[in-house]
Amino acid sequence: MLQIQHQHNDMTNTMTTNDNIMVMPEVEIRAIVKEAVRQVFLTMGMNVNDANEIVDFQQDMHFLRKQRLRREKFEVSIVMHVVLMAITAAGTALGTLLLNGGF
Repeated sequence: MLQIQHQHNDMTNTMTTNDNIMVMPEVEIRAIVKEAVRQVFLTMGMNVNDANEIVDFQQDMHFLRKQRLRREKFEVSIVMHVVLMAITAAGTALGTLLLNGGF
């Protein structure tokens, strides 16, 4: 049995797993989560305490998204061109056969 209760009035969270009860103030939970997130970003090479690094990271993410969208658009364009070339080739071949009495 797992039961999680969140109480806003006394700012505590209660987690019950079978007979084990753990009560922790929300402030402590937030501090633990904040430190965990900070460690994850440090592992990725970003110091969250430096505003310039955060801005650079955001710009990198925007750049990567733009590149991905451009690549997807280019791939769709290539597929459309290949299909149009195939249709044109088939139409040309069919027209040549009809003009030369190939049928």
